[in-house]
Amino acid sequence: PNSSFRTIAKSVNNKGDIVGTASFSFADSLREKIAENNKMPNLAAEAYSAKAVLWRNGKVYDMSKLLPAETGVRLSDAVDINDNNQVVVRGFRVDSYDYRIFLVALPETLPATAVMDVSEAGLKGKIK
Repeated sequence: PNSSFRTIAKSVNNKGDIVGTASFSFADSLREKIAENNKMPNLAAEAYSAKAVLWRNGKVYDMSKLLPAETGVRLSDAVDINDNNQVVVRGFRVDSYDYRIFLVALPETLPATAVMDVSEAGLKGKIK
């Protein structure tokens, strides 16, 4: 196959919120094509497919969609969450692919627009 989908949970807080990464792993030829089409470095193409995610109440949220679009930041790997809903996240600026570490404060109520459609990733069934 040209790609595979995987998720990795990295941290959980006392409220049961889980953060981690959801990503596609591409064959080398497909990764090069993505890099070329998106005018990005080859290594960034792999990171471009990764999403920092939050699992809360049976739903998976794309953490990049919790940020205002004008920030120009894509979050690719959530590594830790504390009991105050603060998440340490790796990400990059979409205009330069410059990697950074961010501290993101999660709202108590998450927008429905940030919920990931896991059926697009080829996952079947419900997330528990």
